[in-house]
Amino acid sequence: MKILVLTHRFPYPPVRGDCIRAWGEVAYLSQRHDVWLACVDRVSPSADDLAHVRGPGHTGQAQHEAVGDLHLAADDFSGALEEYGVALRAIGPDAPVERARLLLLIAQTRTARGEYDEALQAVAEARGIARVLHDRRLSARGAARLAHVVVQQGRYRRG
Repeated sequence: MKILVLTHRFPYPPVRGDCIRAWGEVAYLSQRHDVWLACVDRVSPSADDLAHVRGPGHTGQAQHEAVGDLHLAADDFSGALEEYGVALRAIGPDAPVERARLLLLIAQTRTARGEYDEALQAVAEARGIARVLHDRRLSARGAARLAHVVVQQGRYRRG
């Protein structure tokens, strides 16, 4: 069986609690399965640590991506906006929290593309949903996205 193990730190050497646990799990699973390890740590492992984790005879290529780069790639690929729109139409008004979450993702993508007016429209709709639901967390996320769009536009006042 192929198993993907996700960790927030590279687990070798196992010197911290989270690394010790992850290393133990990877070592155990790799005895009977094909284990792939994905770490979102911003620091690349040393060549020696990587060789130790890979084991003898492994010829696969190591790849390192920063976490922020992966999020950016996921949200800014050419079809992201269209996929978010399809998902938004598919859920309709029956799932307001999911609808607001998708609207905030649309706003983020539109902001990255420089489409600020469209981003503000999506944020306004998401914030309206948060107000109706009296959801403080969703309202805070909407306010943060609104602030981000406004700062990107340069439409903020100092003082």
